[in-house]
Amino acid sequence: MSDKHMASLYLCMDIAHAGEKMMDPNNSGENNKAWTEGPYMASPANKEDLNRSYPYILKTGKDNMVLMGYQFGASPPKNDNGGVDINLNESNRLKSTEIIPTTAIFMQFAILEAFEYSAFNRYITKNPITPKQEKQTKDYMRKPTGKRMNLISWLTGNPVSSELKRMYRSISDHRRDLTHKPEVICDSPEGALVMYIVSQYIAYQIAIHLDDDFDKKPYENRLKYWKTVELNKSSKP
Repeated sequence: MSDKHMASLYLCMDIAHAGEKMMDPNNSGENNKAWTEGPYMASPANKEDLNRSYPYILKTGKDNMVLMGYQFGASPPKNDNGGVDINLNESNRLKSTEIIPTTAIFMQFAILEAFEYSAFNRYITKNPITPKQEKQTKDYMRKPTGKRMNLISWLTGNPVSSELKRMYRSISDHRRDLTHKPEVICDSPEGALVMYIVSQYIAYQIAIHLDDDFDKKPYENRLKYWKTVELNKSSKP
């Protein structure tokens, strides 16, 4: 589920960002640097390429029209050309490369916690706990990440590493700031991608500690790939 959501969000981000580039007058011109790197729209190989000498415009859908009607009222003031200024220029809106990564972090953290809670419940179902343990684990989902990891260590006899606790607290704090501080956003698609990878790593480690049934091989292959990506980045001047 985590993979499906992340892949879908990043495809939407590429499509939206490509559209933003097509509508930006600063990107006009066939030789503009905006078209040297994706994402961007292009014609099929056997068709005439898109005309990039002018910016394109967006015809909004009916749901967006309903949203704007709700936000601006039934009879908003009109410009001289009869249109309504919705005031969504670049200076006062979030770009696709900001709002989608921010949304991705919310979603990935929610998926991680849902997995942790379900894995924990499976563990105590398979391994009946004592009344003392039941008292300690009451309201497990309401406890902060550090206390939850300590409970997993205590129940299983397999200590959760301080590194894992630090990682979980770090992404939890970041998600909290995104939730409660409007000025905080994820302004980097790479930041949300790292959050996704760290979330999967935490889920992987929790599953091992709780002896949850899962296929380790696909994740181990992903970890090898990510280490290669990080190595290539660090080797660049």
